Amino acid sequence: MTRHSLLIPRSLALTVGLLFLVGRPQALHAQAAGESGSSLVRMSLAPVPFDTGDTLAVCWHEGDSVRVWADSIAPCWYHLADGAGTPQARFEGPALRDSVRYYASLPGFMPGDSLTASALAECGGGAHFVLTHSAAYIRMDIHPLPGQEATGVELLPLRCGKALLSRPLQPSGAAIRVLQAVAPRDWEPWEALVARVTYRDGSLGTARLDARPLRPGAGVAYRLTPVLESRADVPASLPATVLPGRRQWITPGQYSGITHLSGERYAVVHDKAAGGGIHFFRIGLDKNGNAVVSKTYPAQANNTLPEGLDNEGIVFLPGSQTLLVSAEADASIREYRLDGQPTGRSVSVPEDLLAPQPNAGFEALGYSEATGLLWTVTERNLPDDEEGLLRLQSFDAGTLQPAGRYLYRCSPPQTAPELALQTAAYVWGVPAITALDDGCLLVLEREVYVPVGSVLEKARGAMSRTLLYRVRPQADPAGILGKELLASFTTSALNLANYEGMCLGPVLPDGRRTLLVIADSQGGMNGLTGEYLKVLLLPD
Repeated sequence: MTRHSLLIPRSLALTVGLLFLVGRPQALHAQAAGESGSSLVRMSLAPVPFDTGDTLAVCWHEGDSVRVWADSIAPCWYHLADGAGTPQARFEGPALRDSVRYYASLPGFMPGDSLTASALAECGGGAHFVLTHSAAYIRMDIHPLPGQEATGVELLPLRCGKALLSRPLQPSGAAIRVLQAVAPRDWEPWEALVARVTYRDGSLGTARLDARPLRPGAGVAYRLTPVLESRADVPASLPATVLPGRRQWITPGQYSGITHLSGERYAVVHDKAAGGGIHFFRIGLDKNGNAVVSKTYPAQANNTLPEGLDNEGIVFLPGSQTLLVSAEADASIREYRLDGQPTGRSVSVPEDLLAPQPNAGFEALGYSEATGLLWTVTERNLPDDEEGLLRLQSFDAGTLQPAGRYLYRCSPPQTAPELALQTAAYVWGVPAITALDDGCLLVLEREVYVPVGSVLEKARGAMSRTLLYRVRPQADPAGILGKELLASFTTSALNLANYEGMCLGPVLPDGRRTLLVIADSQGGMNGLTGEYLKVLLLPD
């Protein structure tokens, strides 16, 4: 087996940032009171085997000391006698008592790790301690992009906002090896990790590290070339065709999600209605894709159920003939029959996604029968995460259990932060997702700004900006998903539309697939907004 020694000269320890040395505690150098004589015991440091087949050998250093004790014997320190630079050495300390079980411990050679062992004292006071690691080890061999010099690295778990590792690197365009001990308290059932590398020019590269089991005393190794994260919009080679939004002369509501049932039948969710807020629309499309709502009515059971769930997203499961509805108030996704009655089933939402998010929680909901996956994401980032960095979650639609986790970054808002705080209404984030049969997702981002003032002043200054992106979660090696801009459109003044829900529609006679986008008028806002439907024609 290949061995990589952790024997790093002290002069390099701070530069590399991978290792601290266990020094001899001077205050405890004397033998424990009441003991006489001394023993030489063997101390072996267990190697760390990696899942790639190689092994990391940990070595003793001059001045190392190990704490030794027994159930009825006070702790004392054993000090390195010989064997520095090797994994096996002899330590000298107070004489051991025959046939007594002793325990040994010392801090790990990396933060987050500790080493422990036990041994039965042999006749004559000898013993052999094999010290094993409490931590798991993660090793990354980072290959910077051509022409780039890496200056820092972070390791991000997908279930918390806190980095497991964050450290500067000596600027280098060559391959860099980074080693990290992961303490047991940091082990979580994350599906994957994200490595993020900072380059000298300020750009960022990310890579997704697939899920590996973390075990004490063992290591997982990754080889990665980070994908450059683009903060500018990357247009799709074949963009979507955006048709004009059409105002629908129906009763004003707060329709925030939509899903296609069959033919001209759609289920729509009203975020202020009782129960699941389920309504049904009949929507016809002409041969050019223009949409007209001809009928609306609520689900039968709505009025018999509690209010206040703030339902936002909706999808149809053809196999069970049921609907799933996401509720922002309690970060839930519940199942309903087509008459609006709950089935009693709900999606098992990971605990980290349950953080309170007033008016910024679960709005988006997407489902593909072909992949069997359900998708959601919070509208805004969670409190502990970077602004605009969202946790995208998939679920097995059959079991309603979590499946995969990804990171998605919102495009920056156009409204200055100080203006966003002084408005009659302001929203920014992801309100809708549509899952495609090829595994791609369509992600809708929107920003709506309504200034304070009279109705006329609001109308003059109000604007909405909507962006439609395509991402490929299961095929993208990047740690933060790359996205392609399929379409963008804005509304203002007398045609202000807060587009908030979307779903696939029928295929037109000429073979083009439609995407319907519905606006939440917030009840009309005293005539400022209206009920709009927009149709986009998706590229092949």
